[in-house]
Amino acid sequence: MKSAIPATVPPSAGLAAPPVGSPPGEKDLRLKYRAGTPCLYLVETLGEWTGRRFERIRNGKLWQDWLSHVGLPQPDRPATEEDLARMRGLRAAIFAVVQAARRGKTPPEQDLECVNYWAGCPPPAVALDRDATGLAVRPGITQQQILSLVARDAVALLSGPLRGRIRECASATCPVLFVDRSRRGDRVWCSPTCGARLATARYRRRHAVTTPADGREKS
Repeated sequence: MKSAIPATVPPSAGLAAPPVGSPPGEKDLRLKYRAGTPCLYLVETLGEWTGRRFERIRNGKLWQDWLSHVGLPQPDRPATEEDLARMRGLRAAIFAVVQAARRGKTPPEQDLECVNYWAGCPPPAVALDRDATGLAVRPGITQQQILSLVARDAVALLSGPLRGRIRECASATCPVLFVDRSRRGDRVWCSPTCGARLATARYRRRHAVTTPADGREKS
C-alpha cells in the first residue's frame, strides 16, 4: 500500500520565511522557460529562490498555461488550491534535491522522499494515436499524474548523463537552474539575455569611469 502524501512544503526549502527586497513587478511574474527540462521548468516558477521568492503560478489558470507550454497534458479537472499546494511541495523538494546533487551532498531525507513518492505514482496512460504514428494520451488524467511526470523527469535527470550538466546561471540577479545541453558543456548563462545584460552593465560601468559629468570623453 502506498504511503501517505508527503508534506506539501518541506521545511528545509525555507519557504516559510517572508520575501525580501522589492515586490515583484509584472515582468518578474511572467512565466519563463529557460531551464531546459520539465522538472527545472517547475523550479523556475518560483522566482529568486535565494532572494525575493515570488510565486509565478498563482492560480489554476496559470498552472494550465504552464502545462501547455512545457508540453505536459492537461488534467480533466481544474487544479484546486490543494493541488497547487502539492505542486509547490514537489517543486521545493526538487529544488532541494537538485541543489544537493550539484554540491555533491546528500539531499535532505524528506525532500528525497517527496520526489520519490510522486515518481512512484502512476503516470498518465498512453496509447497510439488514430493514425498509429504517435502517442495519444488517454482521457482521465489527474493532477497527481502530472506531478508524477514531473517527478519522473527529476529522477531521469539526476540519475542520467545530464546530472553533471546542471548549472546555475552566472548572473548574480538570476539564480536560475538549467541543463547545459551545449556541445562543449561550457554554458554559464541560462539564456543569451542574461549574458547580454551583464555585458551591457560592464560597458556602462567602464563608460562611467572614462566619461566625466559634462559628457565629454577624457583625453
